[in-house]
Amino acid sequence: MYDFISRNGRILEKGQLVGVHWNSHKNVYSIVEFKSRNTAGLVIGYAMSVTLFNCTVKIDKSKQKTVREKNRKDRHAFIVGYVEDINLKEELANKMYYNPYKVDSFVDKDFFEKEELKYLSRLKRVHMNYDFQSNKPEVTYD
Repeated sequence: MYDFISRNGRILEKGQLVGVHWNSHKNVYSIVEFKSRNTAGLVIGYAMSVTLFNCTVKIDKSKQKTVREKNRKDRHAFIVGYVEDINLKEELANKMYYNPYKVDSFVDKDFFEKEELKYLSRLKRVHMNYDFQSNKPEVTYD
């Protein structure tokens, strides 16, 4: 896999079940081993771009509450799925948004313009990429 930075020699394989979150301290996506969709393991490594398939959203509500109360970022929100590829330069059809101070879970980025707030839970594919022009992480999905 191209441009994957391993942590402590750990290996990432295509088809492996992982959870991915934006690491704001390192400005990179952290890829975490998941033993099941609900059980996180160790950080496998880091990448600027990750594409997963057969995805679900995992929010640790107790950590989310702490983030809101202390106004301090903490690892609590993951996209969990199977690794399709690392560092593809593709963007999927829809953009995703998550801000723990404004919404409870991941939503379509257009939710500001819609009358109904619909949380995303199961997704066919998710592509996470760092946009160097805007200096922000971007998440798109099918």
